[in-house]
Amino acid sequence: MIARILSFHDGVGIEYQTNIWGVINAILCDGTYTKKWHTLYLIALKAYPQTLTEDHQERVAVWRKNVVESIREEEETYVRETRLGAAPYSALGRARAKPTPDPTNTSPAATLKARLAPSPICIRPRRAASTE
Repeated sequence: MIARILSFHDGVGIEYQTNIWGVINAILCDGTYTKKWHTLYLIALKAYPQTLTEDHQERVAVWRKNVVESIREEEETYVRETRLGAAPYSALGRARAKPTPDPTNTSPAATLKARLAPSPICIRPRRAASTE
């Protein structure tokens, strides 16, 4: 999941020996369980717009439409697991706030390491509700 989002961020296939359309195509070929992450990938594509051919843009639009319709019809295909909460979504927001890694070292490993570095944002655990 992280490599795919980083691919959209960096505009190159991270852990994929292909271009961005190859990454999107791999996502479109996902099995049933991994389709739960498609909402996150679509958010990442909005956050990090890609240069795609007209045909590929149309296919992404159809994908987005199908996901939205499925969720509106309360199907579970694209609904993510609630046990993870908003963590992947808030992580995407924090990743956008981080500076771009050193442009002289553009290896996928360096990019991944920079993106996975701890965020300066402090997240405090929720306090238990008082029973008084």
